[in-house]
Amino acid sequence: MKEKSVTKGYSQIVVSLFIGVLAAAACAAIALLFKGGYIWLCGVLAIAVVVLLAYALVSISDFKKAAVQAIEESKRFSMVFSDCPMGMAQAEHIGNSEYRLIETNVKFRQYFSIIPLDYEGVNLSTASNEMLRLMNAWLDAFSTNMVNDGSTTQTFEITLENIEKTFNTTIFIDAQQHINLVVLDVTEQKEAEAKLSKAIEETNAAYKTQGEFLANMSHEIRTPINGILGMLQLTLISDDITTEVRDNLETAKNCADTLLRLINDILDYTKLESGKYKIRYSEIDIKEVIENTVNLQRPIAENKNLVLDCQVAANAPKVLIGDPQRVEQVINCILSNAIKFTTNGGVRVKAAFIEESPTQVIVRIAVADSGIGIADKDKEKLFKRFSQVDSTNTRKFGGTGLGLVITKQIVELMNGTISVQSKEGIGSTFIIELPMEVVVKEEVEEDVTDVSIFSMENSGRVRVLIAEDEPVNQQVIGKLLGMAGYSYDIADNGENAVQLFQERQYDVGLFDVQMPVMDGLEATKRIRNIEAQRGTGEHLPIIAVTARAMFGEKEKILEAQLDDYVAKPYVLEDIVAVINKYTQKKD
Repeated sequence: MKEKSVTKGYSQIVVSLFIGVLAAAACAAIALLFKGGYIWLCGVLAIAVVVLLAYALVSISDFKKAAVQAIEESKRFSMVFSDCPMGMAQAEHIGNSEYRLIETNVKFRQYFSIIPLDYEGVNLSTASNEMLRLMNAWLDAFSTNMVNDGSTTQTFEITLENIEKTFNTTIFIDAQQHINLVVLDVTEQKEAEAKLSKAIEETNAAYKTQGEFLANMSHEIRTPINGILGMLQLTLISDDITTEVRDNLETAKNCADTLLRLINDILDYTKLESGKYKIRYSEIDIKEVIENTVNLQRPIAENKNLVLDCQVAANAPKVLIGDPQRVEQVINCILSNAIKFTTNGGVRVKAAFIEESPTQVIVRIAVADSGIGIADKDKEKLFKRFSQVDSTNTRKFGGTGLGLVITKQIVELMNGTISVQSKEGIGSTFIIELPMEVVVKEEVEEDVTDVSIFSMENSGRVRVLIAEDEPVNQQVIGKLLGMAGYSYDIADNGENAVQLFQERQYDVGLFDVQMPVMDGLEATKRIRNIEAQRGTGEHLPIIAVTARAMFGEKEKILEAQLDDYVAKPYVLEDIVAVINKYTQKKD
């Protein structure tokens, strides 16, 4: 706009002067022609000349103003260009792959450690400064790319190892076909990104190390707990103990169970935090899962003289798709909390089924108690890790503060929600909603064969090869199998188990995964090789027994050619069930 004003000023001055000269010439011609006649005409013309000259003078004044303003704006632009915090430069293409810099600002020169003398009138490709020669290559690459795809703007990142800098560079062509560069130093940003990436890698490595540590700690802690619970279980079965001793043993067993739950909470939380906690979907009888979970808590409620009621709506689908273990874990956590924080009255569990479509339902499980309740200000603490409503040293109820955190995360992994309604001193109601798919099946006859864990059919006919290094656990598993009517041999490590396998006939194996000399995984591999060499097609079902209750452990065990998996602590029903699974068809 200012350039147009200056041009207009020039035009006005030239026109005015031209007209003034013509008027003066006309006056002189008339005066000569009439020899003093028509003086009045000459006076008019003279006045016109004066007016035109005055107009010219005004135009000259406007021109000066426009010129001064244009110069000031040019100075301001030069200052902005020069002092811009980003590097800026302008170049021209002088033929083939040759370029020259026309102008640069202060920041651009600082970035590349150059001065005007380095580039003024110099072809960049032959410049003495290495940075300028490299710049010629950038410009040529841009021009080539522009020709290929028709673009006039390109942004890319350049790393200069010799000055240990990284630049984000934008190159574009203006209306005068000048090549313009805008350069920003992103070295610190890149270093920060590299540090963040390294921190993420280190964190992942730490998670892996932590997982291994917890897996080992799981084994080390669970092994003695297994012995404690096993011996307590065996002793409580006996009929020749006094009531006082039985009460003492029950207390000890409850304490061991509590310790085991705390360990499980920590392990579950670790798996959830590291993203290794998976939902395993299968067919599920939701009514059975809910009722069985509630029934497991009945003895605890009865010991506190609490009423425990369970109501499952009549429209409960027979078969749903879900993770029965996780559903049980969620209900168990909410229900055990309700019982723990209730001293009078009772706890009620209600399950309803909201049909979303013929194949989709929302399973709504509400657990209501008449316990101590929760103040409004404390509700936000419920689902925060390691946080408890009562965190004082004199708090009445124990726990890790992880139960509800884990429950909420598991519910969300199943695409569900959990909420709470509570009034201090009156009670609380936790509501869980889980979307599940309905399985529609044709009516079939159910197999109602009852497999007794003490079945005479199995007594003395199944021989078990046990590989267990812990003396206490050897006693526990031996007595449990003896009570179930099985014959067995016990090896104290995998190497001895392989030797026994070569010497005798067995129907099934129970191998501890972690043992000295040779573990259960390696022993299994040796036995599989022996079976392959024999070529008879015989296969010994081998069941892994482990206290390493970490995610991925089962998959690792099955990959090692074992047939199945049971976790410590030993539970008689679980062991019998898995042995029967592989031996009940034996003639």
